[in-house]
Amino acid sequence: MTTITALPTRNYAAGAHAFGPVAIPDTVSSIGISILRCTSADTTIWPNQSDTISFDIQVSFNGGPFQEWASGTGNGGIDKDKLGNEIPTMYIQGDVPAGTNRSMQGTVTLSASIKTGASVTVL
Repeated sequence: MTTITALPTRNYAAGAHAFGPVAIPDTVSSIGISILRCTSADTTIWPNQSDTISFDIQVSFNGGPFQEWASGTGNGGIDKDKLGNEIPTMYIQGDVPAGTNRSMQGTVTLSASIKTGASVTVL
């Protein structure tokens, strides 16, 4: 498992913030993206529920052109699971086809100035 810091935790201006391309090891079969969100322990990270973070991840297979892999949008504020536990990150995970010479890149787009951070984990 390798984790890549796509966006170090800090304040970011509204707009698009790109990362990558980053090599995907040949043995990797899944990728996870984690974006920090507000919790009671740190209310400064993405606290406004009306602010959104969108992400768009592309993957290149076998050295070819980049293709859409995953995208989505989430709202800020404190989010809780069904048991009432706070969820500290917006997270998505998905499989990637086997291959060699693969890489990924992405863009995180903020609707407002937001303090957050993002990491990508290859599993």
